[in-house]
Amino acid sequence: MGGVALARQRAPAHVFERGRTSDLVIVAQQNIASTSVQFDLGYGWREHFCPGPSAIYVIPAEADARWRLDGESQCVYLAIAQADAIAQLEDLHVARPAERLWELASRGFEEPVAHELLVRLWQEATCVGPSPL
Repeated sequence: MGGVALARQRAPAHVFERGRTSDLVIVAQQNIASTSVQFDLGYGWREHFCPGPSAIYVIPAEADARWRLDGESQCVYLAIAQADAIAQLEDLHVARPAERLWELASRGFEEPVAHELLVRLWQEATCVGPSPL
């Protein structure tokens, strides 16, 4: 895709296949009735479920990604060019940024600040409309 994309989805239990893209995807889980969130990022199905109220999931661009949930979910998705994300991490002096993204993708995790920012960004986009921000 390239650029920036923002979406929100509410879905029943499902399996989704994304395939490889040039985009890094960050998922903010808003509501979930699942007890299992499994991802296959190219190395087989693994449990990634994070039960916290500010759960975040990261999906690297080059991952041939699939995921499955055993219950209803509502999430906000932010897709950005992975090259741009890596450049930003390098500007912040993060060592081995591409490897760090894969480490973050290894499991869902609690991250209140990033979660709040993604949800607010979605709310801003839907209430005010697209803006340069």
